[in-house]
Amino acid sequence: MIVLDQVAKAFVTPRGAVEALADVNLTIEEGEFVCLVGPSGCGKTTLLHLVAGLEQPDSGAVRIDQREVCGPGPDRGVLFQESALFPWLTVLGNVEFGLIMQGVPRSQRRARSMAWLQMARVAPFAEAFIHELSGGMRQRVALARALALEPAILLMDEPFAALDIHSRAVLHAELERIWLETRKTIIFVTHDIGEAVRLGSRVIVLGRRPARVRWSFPVVLGRPRSLEDAAVRALCGAVGQRIDDANGEEIGSGPRGTVVDRARLSGCDLDPGL
Repeated sequence: MIVLDQVAKAFVTPRGAVEALADVNLTIEEGEFVCLVGPSGCGKTTLLHLVAGLEQPDSGAVRIDQREVCGPGPDRGVLFQESALFPWLTVLGNVEFGLIMQGVPRSQRRARSMAWLQMARVAPFAEAFIHELSGGMRQRVALARALALEPAILLMDEPFAALDIHSRAVLHAELERIWLETRKTIIFVTHDIGEAVRLGSRVIVLGRRPARVRWSFPVVLGRPRSLEDAAVRALCGAVGQRIDDANGEEIGSGPRGTVVDRARLSGCDLDPGL
């Protein structure tokens, strides 16, 4: 279980202190797939960094299984928007790198690395170099590298944002499949409401900076999900409406109001109780 208890974080800039987070309270149960949405610069990545142990809160506490987070640890894997792979290593070498740092014997690390490359469906490219791969393939390798370390928690910061629509759709399906098979706890940062509803078991809406948790939307829809499904569009609209109410702006893809309007035009009424 991940618990953020009254967490606050500020940064000092040449123009003065900037409050990123204030009084953030959030509990994430083991095995949840939680998506964070909110305006650009509201503190989503900062929150992720606090859970990763890459930053420390100014006040409050971040705890995992009742232990306070004081730094990075092998129980957490992090994926960024850029794959951050080593260009001088092969695909297999990149996945094995973390295992070498952990002192895993060569025979074991080769087997583990290949197993995760197989799960990420890039095993046929094990001997390829990074420059030979597409952006989507690179993110698959980065995912396999993170999973090979067998973390209990996967922290993902807009990992598919730079990909084309087709590649994103394919990786959505692959990530969902891996989550269903492993049931790892995932925190996924995105600006795309559709992506959040498509993937998450819960969508958390952060407000404007300094960010607080404004709403939590359980996603109780079946899997796999499609953005063409009426129920998915309706929930996208409900999330978008709450963001619009709280922040005065629409953060989904497309012009202001696009997601909400699409839900309304499809005949899916927004639930006034959300």
